Amino acid sequence: MNTTFTNAIAQLTVTDYEHIDSIIDALKDRKKELRTMKTEQAKAEREAKKAADKAAKKAQREAEKAETKKANEAAKTLASLQTKVVKSVKKETGQVDKPKNLYYQNFCKWSKGAEGPSEEDIKTAGGKRAWNKAQWDILSKDERAAPDAPWNVTA
Repeated sequence: MNTTFTNAIAQLTVTDYEHIDSIIDALKDRKKELRTMKTEQAKAEREAKKAADKAAKKAQREAEKAETKKANEAAKTLASLQTKVVKSVKKETGQVDKPKNLYYQNFCKWSKGAEGPSEEDIKTAGGKRAWNKAQWDILSKDERAAPDAPWNVTA
């Protein structure tokens, strides 16, 4: 108890005797108010701590995400550089990559020659490109890549 309150109690007189019950009631009411304030303060502190923890976790996730992105970009750059090195080495050694559509290119070259379609077939199909596409779509994958196919033999 603090000194001021102790002095106030000591200064009570006989005339204050009738008011002691109301003083006790006032003290009980004030005690309830202080308990409520204490509870609210503790709750606010918990919420502030929770918000701070949440912000820290969010910052950590963002940092991890940025780190992952940086690592992925580094991996892409490395892969790109490796591809460039491989291409450079192939170019220096004289190796040539086969195009993805090598068999179709051979077919198109073959169709321009004497064994290719007649002018009438080309006109009927709607042009050279349309005839090539239509005929190519008819062939199976094995027929397209067959080494004994006339377009692969001449290439």
